[in-house]
Amino acid sequence: MANLLQFRAPSFIEKEPGLFFEVLEAQWALRRTTDNATKFYTAIASLPSEVLMAIPKSTRSSNDYDQLKQAATEIFINTKTQEIEELLGDRPLIGRPSSHLRQLQQLGQRLGASEDLVKHKFLQSLPGTLLPALTVASQTCSLSQLGLMADELMAISHNSTINQVTTETTQTPHHQYRKQSSTDFSQIPIGLRPFAPNQKPKFCRAHIYYGNNARSCKPWCIGNRSRHTKMVPTSRPSSPSEN
Repeated sequence: MANLLQFRAPSFIEKEPGLFFEVLEAQWALRRTTDNATKFYTAIASLPSEVLMAIPKSTRSSNDYDQLKQAATEIFINTKTQEIEELLGDRPLIGRPSSHLRQLQQLGQRLGASEDLVKHKFLQSLPGTLLPALTVASQTCSLSQLGLMADELMAISHNSTINQVTTETTQTPHHQYRKQSSTDFSQIPIGLRPFAPNQKPKFCRAHIYYGNNARSCKPWCIGNRSRHTKMVPTSRPSSPSEN
């Protein structure tokens, strides 16, 4: 009874149903459980309800562990044709490249596929930024080494992409402002627009519009000033020569 209370049921993974029963059998071996009925009812109690619903009722009431294991496993095992299509198809890279490679290897082992085919499908699934370096490395590295190398290159590529995006995010608005402020004169009247982006005006607006009749002026303006001209404080930053 104490052994049953300490028993920990494993998770059931549809892609690897056999793994569920391997963990069960490992725990039974540690507890030296050999009774078929105990194995059967422990497995029944540990299987998810949706899996049990897919198993024929006759099997669920058979008290036969081996029959139950076979029925639960066959529900999720693909046919050989489906597995061939899965291996030869375009499998998207999800997660770590080394984990993706292990899945390809397991699939290739079940089908008896060559290592070269598994390697080709693995390289085909990688991002274009990693492909040149790993294609060269694949000539001398084993599959496991190739997977670990892909993990490292993926991490480096990911970090460099983040840094590039961060740099562009922080710098682009400033560059855009400088570009717009130095080249966009559409809001300035044609007669007042400078000839060059950094050109400073030499005549104030009052002298441009009214000439010698201007009644106000700026200190930096070179227009003719009379005693009737009123000096207006400048808002333009001084140049090094003026300091």
